[in-house]
Amino acid sequence: RGVSGISLWKNLFRRASFAEEVREVFRTVPLFSGFSGRELRIFFELMHYRQYKEGEVVFREGDPGYGMYIVLQGEVRVVLNYGSATEVELVRLRRGDFFGEFSLLDEAPRSATVVATMPTRLGGFFRPDLMDLVERNPSLGARFLWNLGKVLVERLRHTNEELRRLRAEGTSP
Repeated sequence: RGVSGISLWKNLFRRASFAEEVREVFRTVPLFSGFSGRELRIFFELMHYRQYKEGEVVFREGDPGYGMYIVLQGEVRVVLNYGSATEVELVRLRRGDFFGEFSLLDEAPRSATVVATMPTRLGGFFRPDLMDLVERNPSLGARFLWNLGKVLVERLRHTNEELRRLRAEGTSP
């Protein structure tokens, strides 16, 4: 009883610690901006959590897109032409960064490959979960989609600025 009781308490505390850590990360992600603790708990329960090993591929360029991911611990790199002589690393993402959000709105193929650079824990939020949320809680779903729209607009503006800068430098993208 003593040994199993200790083990049970360790597991309970570890789970609570993980849940609080995830909520802390959620608070830094613009997609969850303005949500209460109760609302963040709803998203916490909808997420799918997975640990990736160093070098493990999360998804490959050209794979069908089903949803987005949030880096909870560790780091991933986003690359084009993964594993080829023309491989290009676009960015490295760390705790609180997210990727793949376009897949919440459409099912177009992935535009890049994402690979863990170290042991990494990700939270996945998938299109069917979003559709279910919108149906069950339209207000919360609409607020999430509004935040998603703001993030996409911000990223598009940044891309446009980069294109202008490259053109002004006489460099083609």
